Amino acid sequence: MGDLLYVEQNVNRFGMLEGDDVIYADGQLVQNGAGLEDTYNGGAYYNWVAVIPDEPEGPRPQSATRPLNGILYVNRYTGFARADQYRWRISDCIPFSQSIEVNVECRYASKGSRWTSVGFWYQLPHLLEDLNRDGIVNFDDFCRFASRWGQEDCGDCGFVDFTGDKKANALDLADFAEFWLAQTY
Repeated sequence: MGDLLYVEQNVNRFGMLEGDDVIYADGQLVQNGAGLEDTYNGGAYYNWVAVIPDEPEGPRPQSATRPLNGILYVNRYTGFARADQYRWRISDCIPFSQSIEVNVECRYASKGSRWTSVGFWYQLPHLLEDLNRDGIVNFDDFCRFASRWGQEDCGDCGFVDFTGDKKANALDLADFAEFWLAQTY
């Protein structure tokens, strides 16, 4: 869904932003970027180059927030450079089933640079029951569960009506979660 990345180094230059982002989903290369600042939509080291009338932060902002990406803080001065950025991949998500590996080349960073990141993703709940009876528990079973969600007086939704009240509602989800927790711990 997105990430936060904080990079700092004890050198007055932004060379650490030159590394490409390299992403593998389920073991397959899916993205090889064009530079870290470009990944976060801040080309030219977050320097907008000229005063652009519709850029409220001006040509060299220390922060700029946008709905899907931005810089929380960027600065460099004698003996130090720092860039804190974020990106939400709502419209350009990278789907994966088993694994995702996100790397950033750091060969242009100075020795001793510090990198900190946090990644966020959506995850479907783990279903333990084969609701469509095809022999595998997967996304299709979750869809079957979700298709009955919120229905009142649904006599044919026994597979999601864990409480027996002939409704598929939050009480069933609570029972389902309790059942799931009991099976996994």
